[in-house]
Amino acid sequence: MKTHRVLECCVVVTMANALLVKSEEEGRKEGEEESALTYENLISGLGLMRDTVTVAGPAAETGFGIARASTQLGFTIGKYAMGAPFYAAEWLGFYGASTPIKGLESIIDVAESITQASLYASEEVTKASLLATDKVLEVSGAERGETIRLFESHVESQKGEDTYHSKEALLCIAKLLGELSQYLTVKHPMKLMSGASALADIQYRHREQRKSKREETGEHLEHVSPTLELARSWDLFMRYAAGAYGYQALIFLGIKHETAVHKVLTHKSAITALTGTPEEDVIVLEHDGEMYRPGHYVAINHAHKHVVVSIRGTMRLQDVLVDLVCEQEEFTSIYDGDEVANGKVHKGFLRSAQRLANDLHEPVALALRANPGYELVLCGHSLGAGVATVLSLLWARVDEFRKRNIHAYAFAAPCTLCPELAHAPFTKRHVTSVVVGDDVVARLSLSSFRDMQRAMVALAPMHSVSNEEKLQVFKDLPRDEVKDKLFSSGSVYLLDSHEFHGRAVEVDAVRTLHSIELSSEMFSVHLPNQYMESISKLYNRLHREESNL
Repeated sequence: MKTHRVLECCVVVTMANALLVKSEEEGRKEGEEESALTYENLISGLGLMRDTVTVAGPAAETGFGIARASTQLGFTIGKYAMGAPFYAAEWLGFYGASTPIKGLESIIDVAESITQASLYASEEVTKASLLATDKVLEVSGAERGETIRLFESHVESQKGEDTYHSKEALLCIAKLLGELSQYLTVKHPMKLMSGASALADIQYRHREQRKSKREETGEHLEHVSPTLELARSWDLFMRYAAGAYGYQALIFLGIKHETAVHKVLTHKSAITALTGTPEEDVIVLEHDGEMYRPGHYVAINHAHKHVVVSIRGTMRLQDVLVDLVCEQEEFTSIYDGDEVANGKVHKGFLRSAQRLANDLHEPVALALRANPGYELVLCGHSLGAGVATVLSLLWARVDEFRKRNIHAYAFAAPCTLCPELAHAPFTKRHVTSVVVGDDVVARLSLSSFRDMQRAMVALAPMHSVSNEEKLQVFKDLPRDEVKDKLFSSGSVYLLDSHEFHGRAVEVDAVRTLHSIELSSEMFSVHLPNQYMESISKLYNRLHREESNL
């Protein structure tokens, strides 16, 4: 029976252990240096095997759960999902990395081929076999995490090569997937759908409770609304941010402008159509971009006396990789005055900001020197917003840029900085973030994803439980600590939100944007055309109100 394939791991490990003893004996005969190398290589190989077994356990358990749900297709999906990091390793240049995963694929094949009658017994045999294999590997000296350690060594050796940044990003994502695997593995995957539905309903009820409490205490009156001048700036710089996507993307998104967008045929003419900036005043234009260097442009707005740096949001594969490199990295900024603040930042955004800071320093400085009195503005949507946020904090420490009132406008601002840095007076002086409705990107981080997954798993089996009990379970769930999360940064404004009856208000991102809100518009509202529409409506309304005074 195919189940016996699982037991083959034990035999292989026993043989490997015997080889280990033999290698040590030969090492004493042939010299300690060669023996040490042989021992190190063998231990490394055993570590790879142990990593495979570690992945195989959750994979097999998920496979059996899918079988019980009669979702045969899930086995194929599970097989590719579990093997992805190993196949990615081969792309990184770590040839042969996919070999260990063959055993894992066999394990999933086992689960797929077993009949429902023997399913539960076979699951126990599989678990016991994998546990025994892991124990033997542990005794042999194998350590978990050897796969990632080898990947890290290989990627580090590639420094200076053209593909280094892409390989580094894929390594970070592989580590992220490894960390998430324990949260993504469940016995009954299909039940997550009912858990998500229950969570959306509970979130709605919880939101209504918060709204009622604000009205009772008068807290809703304390939130500051944007001024007409601020809305005017948003309207202008959101157009600059949209211009970074290029004319094809603007046509696809249906973004139009009064100046005959059907005549737009180039990226520069798209910028002109959206912002009114003449093509000759677009002094830098890099549309394609590369890893950790998103598309961007630099333009001079003589009408409002601004030098504008616009950074494109997620549009290409390398942009997606930057988004996914959501590891936190140490970052030193300013709290206020000369007081230094240390905290954490989104690693992918930091890498991108550092590259742009180096590449654009000279052309931006020259543009400012040629235009005395002009202010420096950075802007971006989505990924571009995150990079603009970090770039503004890097450049705000440069006297030449700080004296020009450097400021970043971050639209659909993603989770970028830790609470200490996001709230710092220095950050608020130099960054304004704008979020529309339930935009998932402004709430999406590794921590908020884990919180959401815990809630879905907890609520999934609660079919016959009252809404009050579900709400209490939701409130009592363990959550990642706030200090471990990243948030939209600076002065944060929330537009068109059900939380505040559709009003545009300044909010505390840590209190308001700490969790993913499941709703029908959580993805669609993120698009740049939706932001342009919401901001334009706000600006026109405020303009009418002021005109009627």
